[in-house]
Amino acid sequence: MSIANKKSVQSKQDEKPSQYTMLLEVPPRFQWDHGNGYCGEVSLQCIGLYYGAWISQGLIRDLNRGEFLLQRMPFNDKRDPLSTISLLHFKYDEWDWKNSHSAQYRDFCRWMKLSLLRKHPIMFGTFLPDDNCDDYDHIVPAIGIRYRYPNEYDPDDILIYYDLYSSKSI
Repeated sequence: MSIANKKSVQSKQDEKPSQYTMLLEVPPRFQWDHGNGYCGEVSLQCIGLYYGAWISQGLIRDLNRGEFLLQRMPFNDKRDPLSTISLLHFKYDEWDWKNSHSAQYRDFCRWMKLSLLRKHPIMFGTFLPDDNCDDYDHIVPAIGIRYRYPNEYDPDDILIYYDLYSSKSI
């Protein structure tokens, strides 16, 4: 029989596996100023740079026939981000938000994590304190993740992304 104090037994029970960091080699970028911003364009530009292709934010907007958003907004919207991505010869895996449960946060976080661990950069929408859009306010590129468990959702995972306003990752 071994003797151990409660503190040492408790600390062994509380030990978690090591945390890992996966970070893609994506240089920071700044979005061009504009009333609606160029966040979608520069996020796609970041992904292009990861694969070795520099693509102008202006070219992306021109190909898209307007501001690059994560999906068509109204049904008759002439902007088509998926067509633009295809025109630029990117392969992509779109989050299936239309067929997901309404409480999709955990599944979406797991999907982002698995994409990043496969070394596929992603773009996603965020909310900003001073904006009031229903779907999202800003598009940013995710470039890495800190995690303990590779195949499951973990609320302690840390997503690493560029906010497109500064040169540091968040």
